[in-house]
Amino acid sequence: MQNAIYELLLQKTSDESFSKKITKKIYDDIKPETEIIGWKTKRDSQRIISSIIYDNLQETNNKKLMEIEDEISDLTKKIGDLAIENL
Repeated sequence: MQNAIYELLLQKTSDESFSKKITKKIYDDIKPETEIIGWKTKRDSQRIISSIIYDNLQETNNKKLMEIEDEISDLTKKIGDLAIENL
């Protein structure tokens, strides 16, 4: 899953170092929520995970991400879907 997140971010930013750093942060931040039994079917858990991902992407102040700010919601959904599929 981390590799898939990294690839998504790398496509958007073209910055390997940034993509690695934010991938690790997102993964580390959502991991506790994904350890809850049945999290994949709980709307609260999915909402929390989406919020964590979105906030992490917003707070990076990465120039390229800020240029495509309208795509952050779509990127958040893609990363959330990856979590559901792979964790």
